[in-house]
Amino acid sequence: MRNPRFQILAAFMLLLLVLPGCPSLRVSFTASPRSGPAPLQVQFRQTAPFTPFATRVWDFGDGTKSHDAAPVHVYTQPGVYTVSLRIYAAAGFGSAIYRDLIQIVTGEGEGEGEGEGEGEGEGEGEGEIECLADDFEDGVIDPNIWVTGGWAFGVGGIGSGGYSWSHQEVLGTDGYLRVGVQGPMSANSYGANAFVQTVYDFNDGQNHIIRFVWRPQINNYHVDMFAIQIVDTYIPQDNNNWFLWCNDSTKAVTLWSADSNNDCLGDLTQDMSPSTWSIRIDAVAKTAAIYLTENPSEQPYSIKPLDPDTPWHVAFGLGDATSVGFPPTNNSLSLYSFHATCLDAGEEPMPGTVRTFAGMPFAWIPAGSFDMGSAKTAAELSEIYGDREYYYSSEQPQHRVTITQGFWMGTHEVTQAEWTAWMGFNPSEFTGDDHPVESISWDECQLFIERLNAAGEGVFRLPTEAEREYACRAGTTTEFYFGDSASPFSEYEWGFNLTDYTTHPVARKKPNPWGLYDMHGNVTEWCADWYGKTYYSVSPEFDPQGPETGTYRVRRGGSFRSAVGFCRSAFRTWNRPDYVYSNTGVRLCRNK
Repeated sequence: MRNPRFQILAAFMLLLLVLPGCPSLRVSFTASPRSGPAPLQVQFRQTAPFTPFATRVWDFGDGTKSHDAAPVHVYTQPGVYTVSLRIYAAAGFGSAIYRDLIQIVTGEGEGEGEGEGEGEGEGEGEGEIECLADDFEDGVIDPNIWVTGGWAFGVGGIGSGGYSWSHQEVLGTDGYLRVGVQGPMSANSYGANAFVQTVYDFNDGQNHIIRFVWRPQINNYHVDMFAIQIVDTYIPQDNNNWFLWCNDSTKAVTLWSADSNNDCLGDLTQDMSPSTWSIRIDAVAKTAAIYLTENPSEQPYSIKPLDPDTPWHVAFGLGDATSVGFPPTNNSLSLYSFHATCLDAGEEPMPGTVRTFAGMPFAWIPAGSFDMGSAKTAAELSEIYGDREYYYSSEQPQHRVTITQGFWMGTHEVTQAEWTAWMGFNPSEFTGDDHPVESISWDECQLFIERLNAAGEGVFRLPTEAEREYACRAGTTTEFYFGDSASPFSEYEWGFNLTDYTTHPVARKKPNPWGLYDMHGNVTEWCADWYGKTYYSVSPEFDPQGPETGTYRVRRGGSFRSAVGFCRSAFRTWNRPDYVYSNTGVRLCRNK
């Protein structure tokens, strides 16, 4: 039987190649334009992974190669070209091959415009292009991308107190943009500010996701703050500050901004290693949200309102001021990479946004990363919940998983009315139109999905096991999405109760943070994956699909027959694809 998870969604295919024994990296890139008459100049840009320290090998398919981060290549002969990019970094190895990506034609014609190697199919696409990127490997500050500036003041003369100075420059063999302030030999009173900000105005009617790798370099802890702002003119500005690091948050606010609501995200006693953070600019809500992670998923650290009537430039800067003498200081902020994507306004819904497809409600689940599985041992779980260790022995090791594409998930389990409307029969033992359909096999779920997909309302499928746990957790790290204690379980879920031993109407109790109901109870739900007891030991980080073959299919979520330990976010269970029982139903996903 055809599994609808495996669809050809683009005119060319992305292949990930992994070296044995080396962690795999998810690699992607863009090309613009992708077709046109010879000679055709094509701009290539790496979009993932977002690491500044890497060796790159581009193969343009016409016998030429490049090691640049964002090469421009000229195709001189008609033909169809496959392009590949290999990445070698400390974090691992990966490659992307986009087959038949570039089409060079004879005679006059127009190119297709910008494109990326991960289209969604169905004429829908992601609506996403890379609108701004800089890895600083050309050794210059591009004036088409960055505005630089700074100022300084001081009292006295050099050597006995005097002017500090600010600077901006590109340094390092790997390329990074450095902005800094330099203090005098000693000082009675001095101060300096240095900044870089985008020429690009992100108030363009589109949503944006911005990822950047930055690092503070501290030679003297008198520095006041490193900041990022969304500004209409130049940094510093009174509002929309995020102080990346603060020596003294009160001083940072009083000296560099009049807005007492500005956030200090860290202090200078913390780790100084490079950090990859992200910003999501919402053109509809007129807000900017900052995430202390690479992917803007889960809950943001902070959200700032934006003025719809002013430009939105992204600026990085630092400030340093003192009235106390101290030895020379040279503090700086280094920006290793900056990538911004443009999305059609509203194209990327907020987490938990609900839309109806094929007559059923679905909530938007954003891309993101989480720790899958249990940090507790099987023995510890057995001690806590009173069941045999065997039941918990496949939840380890806990491991990092990244879901690279957002998706829609049913806000509740498929009901008997919804199933019957498409299948023409109701197999359930406990009947009720608004109860979850149950007593269905994994194989029957595939037939149900095929009928939905034939209706042309999108690509429906079962969730992978990783997607199911990720959506259940909804950004939480506790045993249940409502906490570690099972005490409030009855407020959220239908679990084991001998006096009420039946299914119940869906969506009658409290949902999880992303608006999903009954994720810990009512009926257990089929997942797409084959079950592997030790799969977590070999699972890839990005979009794990489960073992290639197996005997059993994964089921997730507790049921009205389940003890509370079997309802946890990390709990795994399984059965044969033809298994039918009144505690097992289905919840669907839909591709974007």
